[in-house]
Amino acid sequence: MYVWVVLAVFIVALHCFNLSVRSDMRSIYVEPQAESSITKIIMQHRAAREYLTYEIANKSNPYPQGEIDLSNLDEFLPTGFELKYEAIDEDGNLDEDGEVPPSQRYVSRVYCLDNTSLSTGLSKSIDDCRAENAVNYLITYGCVPQKWKRLDANRPSNDLLNAIRRVAGSGSNFGYSVDIDMDGMSAEELEKFNPLKSTMRITNWEQTWLSIPQYIISGDVGESGFSKVCGDERACGYCLVYMDTLGKK
Repeated sequence: MYVWVVLAVFIVALHCFNLSVRSDMRSIYVEPQAESSITKIIMQHRAAREYLTYEIANKSNPYPQGEIDLSNLDEFLPTGFELKYEAIDEDGNLDEDGEVPPSQRYVSRVYCLDNTSLSTGLSKSIDDCRAENAVNYLITYGCVPQKWKRLDANRPSNDLLNAIRRVAGSGSNFGYSVDIDMDGMSAEELEKFNPLKSTMRITNWEQTWLSIPQYIISGDVGESGFSKVCGDERACGYCLVYMDTLGKK
């Protein structure tokens, strides 16, 4: 009897190898994973925006420049939603005691820039984020995982683009980073599409255009800065990016 059971299991296993992959496998397995990642960066960015609004309104507090500690965002997240990141070692295994590098998480950071310098293509930071000539940016970013990259094109796979469309909807301030070839643009195109004269922009499934200020792309502010993770000294090919301007009061 035991032999027949083993034989039956073996025959069923062989049959399973010959079954075709479900036609809806991407929609029921792959794309929900992408949607989960998109939801995470959106929730983190929106929580950071609410946190900063609360902090900026309290004029007795200094303007919160630099990277935002995720522990500050807990009370601004939906009930039950956790911002948790895990370190993955070089072999792709979970490292429970390891520190999560910036390339394996989303970073939310505040940049305060001199508004008069933005259109020069250089841009510079400013110490007083509440100054009249200050323009302040909240930007959340992180590397696009290898599994959602297209090998034949410099953009994310359709799975991730579909996830952006369904979760984020329309808008130019959220998408993925793309390098700009300014040498191939006319003066009219620069004025229309890239008035900041920057070397990187945000695009998405709608192919909208939003330039990222050059200081954010090139400024060295440590290992978690945009420059090191996604910009000139990038740790990854391209990133998911969510960017907003902030108030000064």
